[in-house]
Amino acid sequence: MPTSIALRSATVSAIAVLLLAACASAPPNRLTIDAERGEMPITWVEIPRPAPLPPLAHGAIVVPVRFAGIEGKPLYMQFDVGTPATVLYAAKWTSLAQRLGGASAPDAERVENLRLMIGTLPVTAAEVQVRKNAATPIDWAGDGLEIVGTVGSDIIDGRTVLLDFKANTIVVTRDRNAVTSATTVFTPFRYIQRKVLMPAKVNGEPGDLVYDSGSSAFALITSEEAWRKLARADAVPVQFPVRSWNNTLTAHTVASDARVALGQASIPVREVSRIEGASFLQDAGMRVFGIAGMIGNELFIGRRLILDTARQEFAVED
Repeated sequence: MPTSIALRSATVSAIAVLLLAACASAPPNRLTIDAERGEMPITWVEIPRPAPLPPLAHGAIVVPVRFAGIEGKPLYMQFDVGTPATVLYAAKWTSLAQRLGGASAPDAERVENLRLMIGTLPVTAAEVQVRKNAATPIDWAGDGLEIVGTVGSDIIDGRTVLLDFKANTIVVTRDRNAVTSATTVFTPFRYIQRKVLMPAKVNGEPGDLVYDSGSSAFALITSEEAWRKLARADAVPVQFPVRSWNNTLTAHTVASDARVALGQASIPVREVSRIEGASFLQDAGMRVFGIAGMIGNELFIGRRLILDTARQEFAVED
């Protein structure tokens, strides 16, 4: 696996997520999903860290994508419900456009009327933004993982998504009964500008947690004050660089005995993190909006997370 993969993963968009959730408008949803249900197998991307730190095993979720007319080379997109709209990476799109031909301009800032398969889900995008980042052109002959863009929360808008971290599968469906059972218990959440804000208690303290599947490797990201309170007394923090789109920030992670209560579940955090440079994650901004922090996929490993964005309800199952 190449170590130069450009992701937003293990990577954080803390300022953007919280600020947008509080006050900004998400762009219009330009996706049309031409099926009642689709499934996507999860591939985990391991993110290296400076020695002697071990790599982040759950650094990012990517799912397979296919474009009509492009065969042979497996292609992927990051699955990131912390991003309100699906995007393509500029260098990857240039490579794709050269093979797609027709009206697909390689240097376009946005692509219109794009058809693709995300897992088994057929999607038509009236418009997709093309974003510049650290990605390189597609190596058609190589065996590295080619991640060509990010699937945002527009794909789950008005639908139910099951993130099954036991079976490593994502299901997007109109009918939530297809992914639930008689024992599933739902809890309301806030769905603001296609951001998921889940009511929670961290060691008994109530507050909303922003769910960001793009910050995959982190169980809980919070303010420096809360981070210090939640840290295990004898634990030694570690720090390492993380990328947030084109910015590099510093993550500080420490062992913790804290638990997060979400719906019917009480989940051990094991590690709590703070992000140096994410100024909006400071206490004043968080208190204004009742936000206790951000949670990533690491919190749900070995569990099933169901988000019904139409009814604004979620469930966590063991």
